[in-house]
Amino acid sequence: MEVKALGYPEIGGEKISITSGSISGLTEEGPLSWIKTDTSFSFGSSGGALIDSEGDLLGITNKAQSDKITSMGYVININSLNDWIDENLDRE
Repeated sequence: MEVKALGYPEIGGEKISITSGSISGLTEEGPLSWIKTDTSFSFGSSGGALIDSEGDLLGITNKAQSDKITSMGYVININSLNDWIDENLDRE
């Protein structure tokens, strides 16, 4: 599935940066579901959106890991966020 990451990375200046890639897989870590993607994003992009070709929000960019050959981005799956919001909405 083709996806795009939108954000304001520190190296990208003051205008939004949009990068394209694909979903590489899914993983679970603690209570969250994560989307793994080869879409490029860097420091400062955290909190940006990952969207599909229809413009639907898939998740929120959070972290990236890289080695000498490639990098992998990790995005908090929007379903995990919806669950967290539902659990905490009534806590006031």
